[in-house]
Amino acid sequence: GFDELDDLPELEPQHLCLDGTWSCRVDYYKSGNLVETTMCIEGAGGSYRIAGGSGPHRLFEIQAADSGASAKEVAFRWVNRTGQTGRGIWAVRAAGSILDGSWTQDGVLGGPWQWTGMKT
Repeated sequence: GFDELDDLPELEPQHLCLDGTWSCRVDYYKSGNLVETTMCIEGAGGSYRIAGGSGPHRLFEIQAADSGASAKEVAFRWVNRTGQTGRGIWAVRAAGSILDGSWTQDGVLGGPWQWTGMKT
């Protein structure tokens, strides 16, 4: 698992940069089964593609969550190819190389569903 990376030094919030390619596991089908997903982030936007499936889908409004507690929580919005939308939040760990969070879909009951990632 990713837990062994918790001992890495943490970045100061102002140095937090999620830009790059991420190997993710996402409960994309809301079934509890995590599927491999490749995600690319650049600034406040990005895209993700489901392994063996659909994409690319778009990420936007990626920004430090306005929780007041920590800039290590990052909020995001998503829209898929069919126009469905939603939002999510990641806790950023291991000096910015691990994302551990979840997503929801606008207008749909249930969730949040898991979305985790490791920078590649």
